[in-house]
Amino acid sequence: MSIVGDVEAGARPKRSLLGEMLIERKHITREQLEFALKVQRGSNQPLGRMLMDLGYCEEKHVIDTLMECVPRRNRESDSDVEEREAEDLESMVDVSLLQKYTLNFCKEHQLMPIRMDVNKGGKQLSVAMLDPRDLNALHELRFVANVDITPLQIDPRGLRLLWKKFYNDNPEEEVEDRENKLRQQIGLEAMLPRVNERNIPQFLDAVFLQAVNYKVSDIHMDPWRESVVLRFRIDGTLYPVCEMSDNLYKPLVSRVKILANMDISEHRASQEGRIELSHEKINRPVHLRVACIPTHFGERIAIRLLDSGGVEHKLESLGMEDKDIETFKRVLTSPRGIILITGPTGSGKTTTLYSMLNDINDMTRNIMTIEDPVEYITHGIGQIQIQEKTGMTYAGILRHLLRQNPDVVLVGEIRDPETAEIAVRASLTGHLIISTVHTDDTASAVSRMLDLGVEPYLLAPAISLVVSQRLVRKICPSCRKRVYPTIRDQLTAGLRPIEVDNYKFYAGEGCKNCAFTGYKGVTGIYEVMVITKGIRDRILQRSPVVTIRSLALRQGMMTLRDAALKKAKQGEIALDECLRLNYNV
Repeated sequence: MSIVGDVEAGARPKRSLLGEMLIERKHITREQLEFALKVQRGSNQPLGRMLMDLGYCEEKHVIDTLMECVPRRNRESDSDVEEREAEDLESMVDVSLLQKYTLNFCKEHQLMPIRMDVNKGGKQLSVAMLDPRDLNALHELRFVANVDITPLQIDPRGLRLLWKKFYNDNPEEEVEDRENKLRQQIGLEAMLPRVNERNIPQFLDAVFLQAVNYKVSDIHMDPWRESVVLRFRIDGTLYPVCEMSDNLYKPLVSRVKILANMDISEHRASQEGRIELSHEKINRPVHLRVACIPTHFGERIAIRLLDSGGVEHKLESLGMEDKDIETFKRVLTSPRGIILITGPTGSGKTTTLYSMLNDINDMTRNIMTIEDPVEYITHGIGQIQIQEKTGMTYAGILRHLLRQNPDVVLVGEIRDPETAEIAVRASLTGHLIISTVHTDDTASAVSRMLDLGVEPYLLAPAISLVVSQRLVRKICPSCRKRVYPTIRDQLTAGLRPIEVDNYKFYAGEGCKNCAFTGYKGVTGIYEVMVITKGIRDRILQRSPVVTIRSLALRQGMMTLRDAALKKAKQGEIALDECLRLNYNV
């Protein structure tokens, strides 16, 4: 169905044209079109897909009509294309072609290889295509096969039948099967028939225990119209693990509130709390940060697991390159300066911050932190939590904290001009300041500090290092298999086709060891920008972000994309993670 999105991704008039043409052919009514357009305004769905989802129009009619919307210059002669049924093509398929043309390649270009014929003119590859006029797909297919192509027209239903028969492809069943296996392995759903108001505490203990066992970062309890869904976030992705009725959920929420020292009688305001988890099967401290907020269908609970025993706060365990670790250690020994860590929420910044502190926490330096909230309790470090209602803000605490004569100060986040200026001036007077800012890359962090009002003549000598980071999922070592990326995937990820044969790429199939996700754990990728004399000069000149970034790249900085691609070449992460990163960087 990519053609529906591709053709309609352009100007809006094409969407109305599609509707008018469908009305002319009596596939839909005017009322159905107007209703579909109203529904479409609240979503990102293409009109063709919306009409099919509403049951107003068949897929074949949408595709045939869209083909007439394609500009004539992008189409070949219709008379050259033969239309065939899937049942006729099944007996013609050469299964030896399936190894060369993977399912991912076929899905990307909406095609199915049929057979290779040899004649006087050379080899001829017959290919069933949803859109035989897709010149991009035909050119790439000729490039990969190095033979002439004979396209055959096939409808979407027939193409899916061929994929299912020869590639064992059934996406809906595969996703559903993985989710069912995950639910069965975790086992919470099997407990629900025996759960009542009396044993809610035992059930909640089981939820927490399984969350720790599966290295879950967040637990979400989401009340919806018909049921309450309990979901675990594993390696950055949410998975539903069980559904419960509303009569069980209400006492469960009360139990969570009691453990978190929250007001169980308050149902109309958001609340926050903490739980210190202790269980005979968990031999390490686990802290739970609880947030409750009222929604239309009831109170929604989000629980962040801060498993200090499950996370190794060491620079060597973060996934950094050896040269980057050396850079970190060298800068951390400096008695003054500012180190900035950038990245979006959930990119592992907190883990990096604590790993840096642990590396220098040898009781010979006075280390203090200002956090919101304090996540990991660390021996030997003075930790302060901000409370804006009482006036304990980042800037207010930092101003008074300097009277404690700290050597190192961790400021959870620089997000206002006052905090930024105090932090910079503190670094210039002999303190090492470590903090975070929310920007996409390293060079943008410099621009953000200037936008917050810090003068260039103060920032340039103060800043020492800027690091941007993301988290990527590692392939499960128990079920990984070799894959062959398509030409388009190679180019999107930044690979040159000529170098593909030099590396082996892998992906996870899903097994019990990875909860049937194909991934096991996460690792970091880093963009480390050392502030050199050249970059300081650019800061003093208020140079644009692109100028600072280009200079850092010339001086040897590795980008996030390059760092991810390097891990994919080493077989640590799937190439899909590089593609996912490309849309987020």
